[in-house]
Amino acid sequence: MRRWEKSVKVSNVITLRLFFFYFCRYTSYHYRNWLTHLKQRIVKRLSLITIAAAMVAACNTQQEQTISTLKIDTDKVVQNESVDCIIDTTSLEFVILETTDDCLLGFAEQIGYRGDTIIIFDKSTQSIFFFDSKGHYLSKIHRVGRSRTEYVEIDNLCFTNDEVIIYDWDGKIVAYGFDGKFRYSFEVPKAQSLYEKDGNILVAHGWNVSEDTEWGRVSVYNKKGERLSALLKIDEADANRADWSDTKYINGFGDSLFFMAPFDNVVYKYENGDFVPAYQFDFGANNIPAEVAREGAMSKTQKNYSYTYEFRETERYRFAGFHGANQRSLIDWIFDKKKNQTVVLSNSLKFNSIRIFPNIDRIDDSGKYISGYMPVSAAKYLQAEDYKKLGDKSVWPKEVASLPGDDNGVIIRVRLKNLNDD
Repeated sequence: MRRWEKSVKVSNVITLRLFFFYFCRYTSYHYRNWLTHLKQRIVKRLSLITIAAAMVAACNTQQEQTISTLKIDTDKVVQNESVDCIIDTTSLEFVILETTDDCLLGFAEQIGYRGDTIIIFDKSTQSIFFFDSKGHYLSKIHRVGRSRTEYVEIDNLCFTNDEVIIYDWDGKIVAYGFDGKFRYSFEVPKAQSLYEKDGNILVAHGWNVSEDTEWGRVSVYNKKGERLSALLKIDEADANRADWSDTKYINGFGDSLFFMAPFDNVVYKYENGDFVPAYQFDFGANNIPAEVAREGAMSKTQKNYSYTYEFRETERYRFAGFHGANQRSLIDWIFDKKKNQTVVLSNSLKFNSIRIFPNIDRIDDSGKYISGYMPVSAAKYLQAEDYKKLGDKSVWPKEVASLPGDDNGVIIRVRLKNLNDD
């Protein structure tokens, strides 16, 4: 009996030892696995944090590289500054427009060159006229009416290589070929400006057109009237902004496309199907603050703050038009990218006696020319002033003096200096 009891005790001890051994081995194995798993989770979390931090840093770096601050001192504005520094003085062209009963102009609101064809939008007659490069009248588009193939009133428009695309005040896009034939039309909300790119139409909408925040500041339509996307969507603050219909929001050159929201002082560049900030104008103490920008109150901005309302970039230059709080007037700014300096900052630009206004919509789509229009009365007066000062060295053609007062007028075109010039 004692022998049996002894064997039982020995067996129990061995069993306990084995149990303890395997228990320790089991717990040790799982403990090691748990530690390994914990370590892996910690490493993974740290890796994610590192990646996130790197992405934020990269985004910040990219933003710093993308957005350039353009500082403008409006106190340095010079009256009547010469534009000899930006134009090729040997390229001055005068085009005296033919006058017939079929092409009586009130005033050339917008001028476009397409090859040897001059396209003129005349707001007073609601017509689009076509002239050749010598000023001979070719044809016109005048389709006032309320059908889908007509327009009530041209609010703004753009020219492509073979189309005139109109925003009708009645709330639709209407397009015609250069032969005057109707091509397509579709309804859109209020359009401040239009631009055609890659076969689609970009429409900058008015701010007070709708409370529906789905509508973007810029919408992209195909020529069937299908809205493909909305860029730079309006937020609640933006929805209350003023509708400033004189602003030209979208301008392009080559593959570049720029957009400027009113009262923003930010220029957006079109990249990869969206607008991204490219330039920020800084007017120092006179810079328009964000809260005033959101209110969009013209009375406040005109008296107290400077703000940019137009921008365009060409191969060599950056152009902007802005309101100068100190000057109480509109100012033209031209920056030479080759020289890396401002070359014009002025209220009024003159070459000889000819006033050259480098308005954004007067710059040719090639980025090489500025075009302007003068009624006969103004052209004759400035020609006389030029002859008084320069005599036979005047650049004005002598034919201007004999023009009847009710003739169409004169287009002046100058070539901008290009990248090969000093």
